[in-house]
Amino acid sequence: MVQEEWMLGRRGPAPEKEEAVIGKLARILGAGVVITGLVGLALERAGLRSCGCYPECWCKRPGLNLFRWITPPTLHRGPWRESEASGEADL
Repeated sequence: MVQEEWMLGRRGPAPEKEEAVIGKLARILGAGVVITGLVGLALERAGLRSCGCYPECWCKRPGLNLFRWITPPTLHRGPWRESEASGEADL
């Protein structure tokens, strides 16, 4: 009876199904972010990619290096930040 009243008042999937879809999309997105980080870290360890940050950058700390390749460069400390601050852009 409760389900029949719900069906009369609203179209579309049941709220439980919407929550399940949103949860599934969140898990897929989270897994994609972690996989992207792992691929970047593997490429770095294989010597195919390197980070240009200063040694004191947050991304050089143990445990955080996974996120180095999924965060934008503006969140890192490196030589490019100094050129941006002074107005000189390497083109």
